[in-house]
Amino acid sequence: MRVMFPRVSASFQRYASSAVVQEEIRERLIGFQDWITGIEQRVKKLLQTEHDLFLFAGTGSGGLESALVNMFSPRDKVVFLVMGEGGKQWAEIADIFCLETVRMGVEWGRSIDTQDLDLLLSRGPGKGAKGVCITHNELSTGISTDIEGIANVCAQNDILCLVNAEHSLAAADLQTDKWGGDVVVCALPGGLLIPEGLTFLSISPKAHEYAHSAASSCCYWSLERALNRMDKDLKKASLYSNAPMLYALEKALDLAEDEGVQNAFERHKVYSQAIRQGIEAMGLELLVKDQARASPVATAVMVPEGVNKKKMYDHLGMYGIFTDNSPSRLEGMVFSIVHLGYLDITDISHILVVLGLAFRTQGVAVNVEAGLQTVWEVLRYEQN
Repeated sequence: MRVMFPRVSASFQRYASSAVVQEEIRERLIGFQDWITGIEQRVKKLLQTEHDLFLFAGTGSGGLESALVNMFSPRDKVVFLVMGEGGKQWAEIADIFCLETVRMGVEWGRSIDTQDLDLLLSRGPGKGAKGVCITHNELSTGISTDIEGIANVCAQNDILCLVNAEHSLAAADLQTDKWGGDVVVCALPGGLLIPEGLTFLSISPKAHEYAHSAASSCCYWSLERALNRMDKDLKKASLYSNAPMLYALEKALDLAEDEGVQNAFERHKVYSQAIRQGIEAMGLELLVKDQARASPVATAVMVPEGVNKKKMYDHLGMYGIFTDNSPSRLEGMVFSIVHLGYLDITDISHILVVLGLAFRTQGVAVNVEAGLQTVWEVLRYEQN
């Protein structure tokens, strides 16, 4: 399960239904093609890429499917690096489309070594693979991946590097072009904290070559059909009905640009450090021990002995902290705190206090005061 700070979907829906906003959306639709082009350019800055960008109406899972069916043919061999539920689920999508999947796993809470990947591709079961699929930030385990190192191995073996960056947008530094990501899948909300509904695929020239030769069939997620629509001046016609979501994205991009993309990345890193250190000061154990590989968007915490997770989540819900039932191999042993979006010290303090209360009601003592003191010291130092 994952513990999440409150989202703003309901507030946005009320806002988007106002007469003023509806009028602004109608004005955007008059110059729809230019509007979409402008949004694309702004998203590309967040992804730090000059590659072609495709926008689809849909969730991140659809984007992961699109990346596979557009790049590969049935029975193509593809390697999946599994360091959490994200990598596991992407490989399961590949199984459905009859790809030959090679799963490379590691003890959860650790990152896959690039030398091991190179060995797998050159002399192991991954030899002859056409691509490697990797998740940038795993919410289930709180691990962040060395995309640059993995992309370098892929380039040396002349195969594609496909990145699931579903939770990275405006939250985690992803230098798409510099690091060598051939296909990067992003989706809302990422760190923008708006409702789900749009997915982005960044496609390199090398990936375009793969797409031209792929024999898989798809319709809605087809990059070829999307390119044809652009050639016929019907650019992004499928997005026309999603104008409210595009408007939300436009406003979220305004906020992100006002802050500065590098500042947003740094803010997420700082809050991740504050939560990690606060959790440890409380006497709890982190799943990811290596700070350098700790995700800036999620922190996985070991469940203390004697704590019933269902009772813990029920307690969190009483205090307005959202949880979901995302399946995990570590179910019962680990819970993840997702710290995406615009948080502040009050949000972090709130979740530590409520966690402490949830544990204490089950007779497990934790040092909430030490956790709060540590969080305040980290954030005060960083802000100064």
